[in-house]
Amino acid sequence: MQSQVLGLARVMSRQGHDVVLLAPGEVRFDNSEPVRFEPPDESFEIVSCGPATPVEANGSIAPIAIGLISCRTTITLLLEREFDILHLHEPLVPGPCMTSLLIAKVPIIGTFHLSGVSASYRYLRPIVTRMARRLTKRCAVSPLASQTAAEWLGGEYEVLFNGIDLNLYGFGEEPIDDSTVKILFVGRHEERKGLHDLLRAFVQASDQSERTLHLDVIGTGPETEYLKAKFQKESNIDWLGEVDDGQVRNSMGECDILCAPSRSGESFGIVLVEAMASRTAIIASQIDGYVYVADGVARFFPPGDIGELSRILLEVANNFKLCESMVRAGSERATHFELEVLAEEYLRIYQSSLGL
Repeated sequence: MQSQVLGLARVMSRQGHDVVLLAPGEVRFDNSEPVRFEPPDESFEIVSCGPATPVEANGSIAPIAIGLISCRTTITLLLEREFDILHLHEPLVPGPCMTSLLIAKVPIIGTFHLSGVSASYRYLRPIVTRMARRLTKRCAVSPLASQTAAEWLGGEYEVLFNGIDLNLYGFGEEPIDDSTVKILFVGRHEERKGLHDLLRAFVQASDQSERTLHLDVIGTGPETEYLKAKFQKESNIDWLGEVDDGQVRNSMGECDILCAPSRSGESFGIVLVEAMASRTAIIASQIDGYVYVADGVARFFPPGDIGELSRILLEVANNFKLCESMVRAGSERATHFELEVLAEEYLRIYQSSLGL
């Protein structure tokens, strides 16, 4: 979500629109020192609404800015600035979004990203349904996200994809047919993301592969230390930890296969679009969000099926022509997720909401 908001702000700012982002400035994990988000050097303004608290949500951890500081900052910003329109991502999350819904006097666009079960939707349904009526226009990042929101909140939703800046990725580079196949995982190390499934399947495939397999693991999470200890004897696995966006793009461009083994909870799967734009073959679990993004491009396996994932890893890794055809299909598909096209769609919605 952060990459979408920043990307849209960059495009709209380049086009001459006055953009202000309101977001948490830090996250506090347990009793440790806060992790601060340093805003990038941008042409648009970024306002910190204060610290965020990690909250368990949908099988993962979501940083939510709740509390008096967040509310006060949001209210002050909205009262002091003469905004024409507000765009809220996950508009019913407590904090700046719900505060904005309560006090804003201008049109409000809401984009829904969530798929699966939401505790607030379930237990606060009458309240969030009533607050959702304050939205001028409702959008969702995929049919699955639209279905989730409609099931709990009612209403109509326009489905708009998540986008990327294709200029940042490695179009034009061909996959390399050599003795080593590089596989990449990017994501939080938690049960929902399926990294444990991939590691088990990778070890099985490595023992049977005609070519040498190598796995790079990007990210951290609650399972990191356990998984590193369990697979510490595997010399062909590198744990790269947390890296910045540029390093992720470099890893995408250098690998042959991206594996996205999530078990659930993915309404879209922007990492698949990034892989397609990087000319990287994709193996992914067959969940609705991933199929929506990469149907006709990726090789899919049933979530949690270690044997089938291992078989597909072997099939793609040992068949260069198959890998090459997947890359060509992905490069074509990636052009459908251009960030500038997405920005134009949102600008159309803004203008319509303003009666222009």
